[in-house]
Amino acid sequence: YLRLKMPESDVKMLMESNNHRHQCMDCFSHPKSRKDVINMLGDQTDKRYPIFREMSDSDYLITVAVGIFDCVGRTWSIYADNPKTNAPIVVLPMDVKSTSK
Repeated sequence: YLRLKMPESDVKMLMESNNHRHQCMDCFSHPKSRKDVINMLGDQTDKRYPIFREMSDSDYLITVAVGIFDCVGRTWSIYADNPKTNAPIVVLPMDVKSTSK
């Protein structure tokens, strides 16, 4: 975990995958648009440890879902497949409530 103060799994393959995927994310410039975020979360340039994972003969891990929060548009888009090549399966409205009394 990048920000949580708790131990990660010590399984070597998972640690290698996490490290490679974080390094790949570091290669992107800061996103300036929704398209930039989609390109980052759907990236598969690292063939061994892609950010978006699809099960294959050489990779038994998969990305189950991708969620993108649009705080300006107040929506949450959920993708079941790579967001670079697929539309979201659902776009949920976000009704933000004030917690002040």
